[in-house]
Order: sequence, then structure tokens, then C-alpha cells
Amino acid sequence: MIVPEPVTLGPRSIDWPPSEVAAINAARIVGMPDNETGALVIRLEFARKSSAHVLLRHRPLSEQLQGHLLYQHQQGRRGQ
Repeated sequence: MIVPEPVTLGPRSIDWPPSEVAAINAARIVGMPDNETGALVIRLEFARKSSAHVLLRHRPLSEQLQGHLLYQHQQGRRGQ
């Protein structure tokens, strides 16, 4: 499975930001192909590393991505 790199919390502890887990789950639920999910992972990791987790219209990044992913998926199905 394609997932972002974990965040190190301590010498023997790792975790993933809940917003990233939600975004990957949403991608899988809508049937996003692996190559698109990989691109999503790259964007999530970049956002984390650049401290770009910014709220847009007071919505968490995961909600923005879920809406965007669903829209992209629906548009892709219409074009087929």
C-alpha cells in the first residue's frame, strides 16, 4: 500500500498525521489508481515538510483533499 512516511515521535515510536490517513483512506474509497495515490502521497509529504498545513476557509487539509479527490474521480468517470 502507498502511504506517506511516518512521523518519528521518539526513539521507538512512529505515527501518521490523522489528516494524511484520512486523505489516503478517501483516495482508496473512491478507487483512485496507485499512480494518482502516489502523487497524493508526494503532495502530503511536501505539505508536511514545508509546514504548509494551512486551513483554507477553516477546513482541515484532509477535508479539502477528500472533496478534491471525489471531484477528480467523478470527472474521470464522466470522461470515460
